[in-house]
Amino acid sequence: MSPPPRPTGWELLLADPALADDPAARLFGAVAAEARLRRAAAALAEEDHRAGRFVDESPLEEAPLRLAAADGAGGAGADQAYAAGPHRVRLRWGADGAATLLHEAGPPGATVLLGGVPVPLAPGQPTAVPAGALAPGDTPAALVLLDLRGRRLRLLPVSEGPPRGGAQG
Repeated sequence: MSPPPRPTGWELLLADPALADDPAARLFGAVAAEARLRRAAAALAEEDHRAGRFVDESPLEEAPLRLAAADGAGGAGADQAYAAGPHRVRLRWGADGAATLLHEAGPPGATVLLGGVPVPLAPGQPTAVPAGALAPGDTPAALVLLDLRGRRLRLLPVSEGPPRGGAQG
């Protein structure tokens, strides 16, 4: 077991018992402790960033509320498009209750995280969502997409106006 490190520099000066009651020394000691804490926090944040563990703290944008009774959404055949940056992904529920993702726009190599389950996407091709990644009929408030560079994008729902292929009059 190695001995504890000896104080050096300002720590040695501040450890002097004669300065214990000096307000300037106490203030300087508090500032030095704060600087050490900030350096340690910055080092931890940098380590988490390099390891890919970080929290997206951007504020959530409020998406317009969609009512299933109003626009015919919900249940079998319901779908919701999500977009951010160059990416556009559509979540579609089939009549059998199975969900699929379609990468409609954006560079190849994207992966969507659904409930912690990675779902690799191929542009223009429907991809089945693994069982258990989403509850049947569930439409997430946002999707998390990882691009080829490892960047996380939060894809938010986009409204598309009236349903396609509806009755015209």
